[in-house]
Amino acid sequence: KDPEIGEMLADALDKVGENGVITIEEGKSIDTVLDLVEGILEVRPMPVLAGGKKSRDEYDIRAITEYLKGYRRDCCLVTVERSQPLSMIPPKARLGVDAFKPGSIAQFNRGVQRGFEWLLTALEIPFQLVPARTWMKIMHTGTPGADTKQRSVIAAQRLFPGVDLRRTPLCRKDDDGIAEAILLAEYGRRGYAGSA
Repeated sequence: KDPEIGEMLADALDKVGENGVITIEEGKSIDTVLDLVEGILEVRPMPVLAGGKKSRDEYDIRAITEYLKGYRRDCCLVTVERSQPLSMIPPKARLGVDAFKPGSIAQFNRGVQRGFEWLLTALEIPFQLVPARTWMKIMHTGTPGADTKQRSVIAAQRLFPGVDLRRTPLCRKDDDGIAEAILLAEYGRRGYAGSA
């Protein structure tokens, strides 16, 4: 449907080779996707459909599906950040009994993750689910502080010094979502390359 996506896909297919890796990083924004291809890092916008003034952007499932269809199943592993089980938020106690309900953000994130799992399964593309704590423990090694988002930016800058982590050229700050997607891709690549 989108010729730009088709061109990006064709370019990526030429570069993927034997150790292609794709990552899908869960987060508040839905506009970052990247490929880590044999040491070449390409950061691209996640295909989204504009939601308008009163609604938020939505993933462009067709464009994502077309993009993923181009990857060779025998040499590709998708790394998806696993959502934690639904968080429970205690509302006001009723009649002395604590009632719990799942948080809406946790439900949304879990739903997005499940959607990607089903899409990858339908396309017969192998994938792994990795909890954030697992990949961060490895990828944040040697970074100072307790703020995981800042540690992700620092780690990505160290590992990929030539990559612009800003969301747009006009941004002044590096984007932690892009940094985390890059680190998740590298985590997946290291595991996949080690098993190949």
